[in-house]
Amino acid sequence: MTNFGFFLMSGAMSHYFGLAHSFWAMCFIANTYAVIIHDNRSIFKHPIKFHLLQSVLCWLVPAMIVVGCRFIAPPGYKFLFVDHMSAGSGSLQMAYFAVTLPMQVSLGVSLCLLWSIVWNLRKVIKEHNF
Repeated sequence: MTNFGFFLMSGAMSHYFGLAHSFWAMCFIANTYAVIIHDNRSIFKHPIKFHLLQSVLCWLVPAMIVVGCRFIAPPGYKFLFVDHMSAGSGSLQMAYFAVTLPMQVSLGVSLCLLWSIVWNLRKVIKEHNF
């Protein structure tokens, strides 16, 4: 594989798995929120439907973002340092719209849901004097 192909694959893979990680964390927190706050046990009654929906969201959405980066702004990725140890977004606009913004959205949703979970659990503990 040429040097060009190596940094292209390195940047795309690190971008993809970083996005997938943040989306999976958001889905896990959303499941926890649904079970604890809304007492929604349908996650356990129809697990295949929820797992399919989560897989589409958490595996395909990051893949579409990475493919979009590759084809909208070719080559998409470049080496970030002189020592060629890491590859990242090729432009500042791509770094924001394809990397930072999706992670900020998933982090914001996750933090709001976690805050709600903690707030409701504290309320239950105070009411029952555990």
